[in-house]
Amino acid sequence: MGCMKMGRDGRRLVLLAAASVAAFVIADAIYRKAIIPRLPGWQSVPWGWWLLDIAPLILVVACAGLLCTATIKIPIYSLTVVIPPTLLEAARSLLTGAPVMHDTWVSDPGYWVAVGLRLRCAWL
Repeated sequence: MGCMKMGRDGRRLVLLAAASVAAFVIADAIYRKAIIPRLPGWQSVPWGWWLLDIAPLILVVACAGLLCTATIKIPIYSLTVVIPPTLLEAARSLLTGAPVMHDTWVSDPGYWVAVGLRLRCAWL
């Protein structure tokens, strides 16, 4: 049995999954290295820093829009952007015991509500 060839959509989805994980890691690094040290209060961080933090994620979403070739494929492309970083975030929290976001752990039901909203928004 030989290897199955991956079609154009398959390659695009793998590329998007890798890009979404990279964007998540970059955004997380920006948040931890550039924003958190400047946080005596959330109002003290300029809006430009927040935009810089989400810029990699916006770029991946824009790329997904450009790569998606049919309206019917939008949910698949959207979920490809959302699911890999969410799994990475949850796995990191489970392995290290670190919070996944602002004093929220993977065992917190509120986190899974947020994940559900992410997935629901991606599906729309």
